[in-house]
Amino acid sequence: MITWPDNKHLTYHYYGNMSRDEWLVKRESLGTLGGSDVAAILGLNKYVSPAMVFYRKVGVAPPRERRETLHMAFGHMLEDMVAKAWECYDEDEEVMRRRIMSRVEGRDYDNGYGKAVPHCYLITNSQYPFLHATIDRAIMRAPASARPWLDEDISMGILECKIISPHIADMWDDGVPPYYYDQVMTYMIVTGCRYAEIALMRGNNQLIVQPVPYDETRANAIIMAAASFMAAVRDGRQIVADIMADNPGQPFYDEYNQLTPLGEEAVQALDPILPDTNDLTEEYMQFLSLRQINMEGRHVEVDEHSELHQLAMEAIELQEKVKRSKEVMKHIRKIMIKEDIGRVDTPDAVISLGKSLRVTKKKKI
Repeated sequence: MITWPDNKHLTYHYYGNMSRDEWLVKRESLGTLGGSDVAAILGLNKYVSPAMVFYRKVGVAPPRERRETLHMAFGHMLEDMVAKAWECYDEDEEVMRRRIMSRVEGRDYDNGYGKAVPHCYLITNSQYPFLHATIDRAIMRAPASARPWLDEDISMGILECKIISPHIADMWDDGVPPYYYDQVMTYMIVTGCRYAEIALMRGNNQLIVQPVPYDETRANAIIMAAASFMAAVRDGRQIVADIMADNPGQPFYDEYNQLTPLGEEAVQALDPILPDTNDLTEEYMQFLSLRQINMEGRHVEVDEHSELHQLAMEAIELQEKVKRSKEVMKHIRKIMIKEDIGRVDTPDAVISLGKSLRVTKKKKI
């Protein structure tokens, strides 16, 4: 087992012999936030709702359906391959090719190989009892000779391995995206380790290695956000426990994962302590639409100075812009296909057509 810098505060939970479902149950039982949870509560995951993380943690919403897509399954299977390729990494592609081929033949080309080992432990830290870390690999050696950003070899670090599709690879062009950055920062906070890298396999022929610099200011922001969120969860669990005590055996949601009247009562009781996350995710919007609330209410009229009137007009204007945007994108696609164009550079924008059409504004230098 790896001894991390902050080892005296750490507890290790081995999951190497667990199924994925067993691992998920174990993770939830700890009552902590992992790297992906942290990214979600900070609003960096467009698929996972911060509010729903809260409702699930307190027990009034059903567990998130975790469908293992084919892409995810390939990712798990190929993680070992990415780690082996990372060990051969060098900025010089010819050197990296020779290292890879030598390893295939059962020998080493030179002494410039890195070393990373699997890490099958979920880690908690008594200093941050609201966080946990699950890392892909522990770096035992990252040679500076292969990394222009290093002055000396690294003998302890965190390695995350990713498989990325070519059509989303450009999101990494400006460095590590915030969603992944905060995940890895969480792991560095928990372990006390201050060095990490992400190894990206793009398609089947390009390995990209990006360092993840530790940032004290960002670390403090993550710690404060996670601590505040889990404090609200603790308060929420007490509210839920009181409601359950008064209504023994009654569920908060039914077989269709819709809130029962008791579930709606619990959600309303939790509203005052729901963390303010400005949650606009599709997942949360769907949850709100399923809430069994009596929508008859009062019928009132307001004038043009009312906040509701202003918001209604803004919503109508935005709906019209969305409709116009779809029409414009459709027209752009038609022109691109007709003239057999894959990419267009304009003075202020870039248009690219692959599996999907992307129109992005150029960054001003």
